[in-house]
Amino acid sequence: FMAGRQQQQAINASGLGTPPPPPLGPHNASQKQPLHNRTMAPVAPKFQCGDEVEALWEHEQVEAVEGDGDVAAAGHAGEWFRATVTSQPLWWRGQWRYELCFADGSRSTFEKNMDRADSGHPQSLLRAPTAATLPTPATAGASDGRARARRLGASSNRKRRRVTESVSPQAGGGTHKRDRQDNTPAAGSAEQARHGSGSNPSALNERRAPSRPQTNVFDQLDDATIVSILAFLDSADLARVSRVSRRFRKLCFDGMLWNTVKLWNKVTDGTAQMLLGLGNRLEHVALCQCSKLTATTFAFLGQRGQHLRSLDLTRASPGDEGIAAVALGCPNLETFTANSSHSFDGGAAMLKLASGCHRLKTVKVRRWWLSREVLAAMASGFSQLSHLSLVLCSGLDDLGIAAIAAQCPHLRHFHVAERDPSLTDTTLHALAAHGHAIEHLCLSNTSITDQGIEEFAATARCRLVDLDISWCKEVTGVSLEALFVAGHPLRCLYLDGTKVSDAVLGQLAAQPTIAGLQKLHLNQCKKMAGKALQALVQAATGLTHLELVQKVPTLSPPALGAILSNSYSLRHLTVRKLPKYQKLLARTKTEGLDIFYV
Repeated sequence: FMAGRQQQQAINASGLGTPPPPPLGPHNASQKQPLHNRTMAPVAPKFQCGDEVEALWEHEQVEAVEGDGDVAAAGHAGEWFRATVTSQPLWWRGQWRYELCFADGSRSTFEKNMDRADSGHPQSLLRAPTAATLPTPATAGASDGRARARRLGASSNRKRRRVTESVSPQAGGGTHKRDRQDNTPAAGSAEQARHGSGSNPSALNERRAPSRPQTNVFDQLDDATIVSILAFLDSADLARVSRVSRRFRKLCFDGMLWNTVKLWNKVTDGTAQMLLGLGNRLEHVALCQCSKLTATTFAFLGQRGQHLRSLDLTRASPGDEGIAAVALGCPNLETFTANSSHSFDGGAAMLKLASGCHRLKTVKVRRWWLSREVLAAMASGFSQLSHLSLVLCSGLDDLGIAAIAAQCPHLRHFHVAERDPSLTDTTLHALAAHGHAIEHLCLSNTSITDQGIEEFAATARCRLVDLDISWCKEVTGVSLEALFVAGHPLRCLYLDGTKVSDAVLGQLAAQPTIAGLQKLHLNQCKKMAGKALQALVQAATGLTHLELVQKVPTLSPPALGAILSNSYSLRHLTVRKLPKYQKLLARTKTEGLDIFYV
């Protein structure tokens, strides 16, 4: 538009006058028609499909695109190039549109604008061929075959160009524009554009994607390979994939894929028994939240579970009969998990497991009632026990835990979180005397004291890596220094709800082995003001996780900001969702730090 405006000013300054306006439509010759009334072409098209024309590229705005090699785009202002009309003219929004094919195979759109009478140019941008010296599509390709090969090779990167012209030959108007569309068809010869467009005019204007063979990748794989791929799916996904085809149905119900069965929620006895019966060698079974299963399904599992190694009954209701059937038919069981959603008298069931599953290495139960006799039976029956987790279990006492520590020499993970505190320092003494392999110790919500922890640090032969003494009301943290002095390589320290103070944190910061600490939880520590926490975080160079959730915040925002400024390895920070903390953390942007609000 600006280029046309400059030419119009030059014409007015030279005194040549203004070019005549374009002819108006037949509806009203006295005034210009509204755009919504111009539905029919007022004049016939000047050129037809197959005609050879000459197009003028007037402005230097049109630059060659790198890699295109288009003759028309690379030309200078005022140069004419021969082209061929490759489609029938189209009347669209008050102008004739032509599709042109140039000598090098590039394509352009030519528009005859009816609404730009005041922006004409001295000469038309499209005319009939008059100069015999202009390169034709055939001679252009023959004169420079190497350049034409480069242009044809870059045809996938060519851009469409839009050229405008007024209806009147004396008032050619418009500017060169680039149309940001990459779906231009590949270059073709002028003869193909002239003769091939008759049957299908729009065929040359559409990019044809290269045909690809319609083959299925799985058709080229054998059954063994597909079964190996399907082995990564769980039971629900295998059931969905089995509906793809008959072949997949046959492969999905292969016996090797159903050696691991995981079922959830509302599964009936019939469905569970059907899926459990598919496996040739059941090894891992998870019946999570399957509260509708009865003792019949567990009896069927006992019949098929000669090779069963792992059984997960989280929030299921097996009952004593179901556990007895599993214990009787699964002698090779190594991992047993039963997290009940309500209290369960699991004494009889645990006795059955202790008498029938002597290879158990991992036992995780939740909300079970376990008496001293049951713990003693577990100690005698589970001699290979290495991981014991008793969460919110009732009936525990020091003598039962001492029996387990004495008869399970391979115990490495000992996790106890009581509902009603009953374990005392006697449990620590038994673990220090017999638990030589313990690395992860959790005695949450128990009645242990600092004196018991100091005696454990002095007499224990194990080396603790994780220590969880959360919600132990009698622990003040003074004994923690003894653990670091004894050489325990603590990586995770959980002190939630204890009476840890700034003095204790200052003592821990002075220990040289504190540098290996990675996780530190200080939630609900009411006696901690955060003054010594800054020194502790600075000394623990490997600290990545820090939790400071407090119901009554005692940590001031400046103290928290100082902690963050001195910690370069911290990646996870958990604090209470308070406005003062949010404003501070919004201003303090630490790279790689994930902040969680509670």
